[in-house]
Amino acid sequence: MLSDTNNKLKEHLREEVFLNWDGTKLKIVPQRFTAYFFITLHCVYCIDLIPYLNEIKQRYLDVDIVLLSSGSQEDHKEMVEYFHWDFPVIEMEKLEMHKHFDVTMHPYMIIVDADRIIHSSTVVYTAEDVLRMYEAHI
Repeated sequence: MLSDTNNKLKEHLREEVFLNWDGTKLKIVPQRFTAYFFITLHCVYCIDLIPYLNEIKQRYLDVDIVLLSSGSQEDHKEMVEYFHWDFPVIEMEKLEMHKHFDVTMHPYMIIVDADRIIHSSTVVYTAEDVLRMYEAHI
C-alpha cells in the first residue's frame, strides 16, 4: 500500500520542534534519505519490528532513522539503552502522528529524501517489508 508518493513532507514540520527521548529538542528536517518509523507500544507488529531497527540501520548506513512512538520518555530511554540506538526516538501520541504525518495505522514507515520528497509511505509489518521498501525507493 503506497500513498503520498512524490508529495513533500508537510511544510509546517520545518519549524515544529519535537522532544527526543533524552529531552533534547529537534526538528524533523531530513539532511539525506531518512526513514521515519511510527509505532505504538500496544501493537504486536510494532513490538516485533523494534529489534530489527539496528539491523536495518547497519545494512543501510547512508539512511537516517527517526522513530516516532507513543511510548513514554522512560519507555524510550529503556529501548535506547537496551538496543544501543543512536537515532532519535520521539514521543508522539497517535493523534499527533495523524495530525503531523497523516499516519493512522501502525507500524508505518515514510521514506523521505533531503528535499523532503516522500518516496514511500506504507504500513510495514515485518523487517522484510521494510527492506523491500528500502530496496525499491532508496
